[in-house]
Amino acid sequence: MNVIKNQIIAFFENLTPEGILILKIALIAISLSIILWVFKIIKTFFKYRKIAKTSIKIITPKEDNNIKRYYELQSLLTPPELKLFHIISSSINTKHYYVIPQTSLLSLMKIKFENDKEAWAKISNRRLDFLITDKNFKPILAIELDDKSHDLPHRQKRDIEVEEVLSGIGLKLVRFKLSTLEHPKLIHKTIKKAL
Repeated sequence: MNVIKNQIIAFFENLTPEGILILKIALIAISLSIILWVFKIIKTFFKYRKIAKTSIKIITPKEDNNIKRYYELQSLLTPPELKLFHIISSSINTKHYYVIPQTSLLSLMKIKFENDKEAWAKISNRRLDFLITDKNFKPILAIELDDKSHDLPHRQKRDIEVEEVLSGIGLKLVRFKLSTLEHPKLIHKTIKKAL
């Protein structure tokens, strides 16, 4: 350690006036580089802080909300739908597929003619219980859970219309009766076969 200390002292003692000038210029250059580097860090910090303030907005509910026509759902899915969701999720390879609940039919297709009211009527306000997509969100399989309401005539008409629309775009549909939830292995097998 003393050897290094002695070498440093000898170096400074033997400096010529030109050497001292070069050393001062080098120290000034290093100091300026450090100052510019610190300035750049500070500038970047304020830039991202400004972006965060102007580009992201979190809206929290107001305590004195006067809108009484709506209330929050506890879940997007009914208890039977939630059970089926878990069965479907355990049936597929999540590295290759996504399960998306409550998918609007409008998000799956386009209508050829905008003023085609009959076509709009068949898909507007209609949702699939579940949609399986690949990792690029290409629809692969539609799944419906049919409870007792699907035995009603207006629901049967709606189901036929949904089946026709899905068939028209080439998307497979699997329908499970509510009682099928008691047989998860059958659901697994059916989904794997349909995929």
